[in-house]
Amino acid sequence: MMIIKKNKMQSVFIKKSYVFLVVLLYVFSILSVQNGYLYSTQSMFGFKEGYIDLIGFVLIFLLVFPFCFLVPITIKKPSNLIVWIVFVFIYIPSVVISITNGTNSYENYLYSLLAFALSFILVISFSFFCIRGWSVKPLFTFRQFMVVVTLFWCLFASILLYNYSSVMKLSALDSIYLQRELGKATSASMGYIQIYFAQVFTPIMFTIGLVYKRRMFIFFGLIGFVMSYSITAEKSFILMPLMMVVISRAFSEGCIKLNKILTSIILIALLVLGVSLFYLDSIMFFIIGLYLVARVVATPGIMFSLYSDFANENGYTYWTHVKGVSQFIEIPIFYANNSYFPELGRIVAEYSLGVKSNSNANFIAADGIAALGPVGIIIISILFGIWLLLLDTMSRRWNTQFVCCAMFPVIFAFTNGSFFTIMLSFGGIFWIMLLSLFSNTQSVKL
Repeated sequence: MMIIKKNKMQSVFIKKSYVFLVVLLYVFSILSVQNGYLYSTQSMFGFKEGYIDLIGFVLIFLLVFPFCFLVPITIKKPSNLIVWIVFVFIYIPSVVISITNGTNSYENYLYSLLAFALSFILVISFSFFCIRGWSVKPLFTFRQFMVVVTLFWCLFASILLYNYSSVMKLSALDSIYLQRELGKATSASMGYIQIYFAQVFTPIMFTIGLVYKRRMFIFFGLIGFVMSYSITAEKSFILMPLMMVVISRAFSEGCIKLNKILTSIILIALLVLGVSLFYLDSIMFFIIGLYLVARVVATPGIMFSLYSDFANENGYTYWTHVKGVSQFIEIPIFYANNSYFPELGRIVAEYSLGVKSNSNANFIAADGIAALGPVGIIIISILFGIWLLLLDTMSRRWNTQFVCCAMFPVIFAFTNGSFFTIMLSFGGIFWIMLLSLFSNTQSVKL
């Protein structure tokens, strides 16, 4: 018995060592792209000439690599997938870019980075558990779930076609901002219809088709993504079906094993390295740099330091940027006098970057740093961890492949969205309700 336990521990240690080596490659790729591609082409978004000294190397090592031995080695439930996405696309880029973005920049962000490290430990801890004694009996079957989703998809599709058919167009990349202006929501209710159609009901339709091999659902799912792109020209709607197929295929063995996770990170790291080496000579790597490196990897990282600098200079929001909170807490003067408030992204873009744009940030920057600095990071991470706990608890009766695939648009939104916005507008709370009301543990015959 002792020998078996010892062999199992050795096996886990070896797997964690593989994680260490792959993360090392990923960190190196970000370091390589910081001083070249990002500084040369993305300086308008706050990227400075990369600099790192011995202290910076030590800090990156201490803040990043211990987590290689804490992250889950397989993805067996939704929170495992979310932890990996936060680790790869928010935590590592935030640490590396904050420490290397300019001379001795780590001195300005040390306390916030330490708070982020502590918070990420808390998030991982929440992902290890679910409330086993808490059982809510589902009221409806999965067949009824499919009927409800299909009806809502058809209803929302009809409303969108009625209101936007005259302006719908598959825009080229150089005209997406014009299309976004034409397709912007005309009211709060229309905004919710656009978001829930694209981020909740269309992904569910597509996932039903993928998981249960039903081509009609795949077809309507693809139609939904095309419709959403033709209205709002959000580039993520082009790639989202592909990413969902990858997630679905990765669950072919009932879970996503470590080799698939590490292969994905190696691929991303190699693409980032390719951009740092060939972005001047290859149009392919230039495009990868624009849409993978700049938007997916580097933006979450730069927002950490950008929002830190902004909050240090102008004060915290104390969460008054969240709808309803200003009814109980007075809005600080700086924000109360800004016509853009509560749109923090627009305020930060104009004040820190000098451009009229929208520097949306992930929940750590927007709801943590901007709200209350290092303390805010810890508080928002606890709320995030509680949501993960609820998600795992309510999804126990569900096929994990289905939940992770259908929720992927919502899950990935955390890399560039406010926690409260995702909860209310992107379906974070709505998904908890769906998972508690319905169940798909039984076999499904379509």
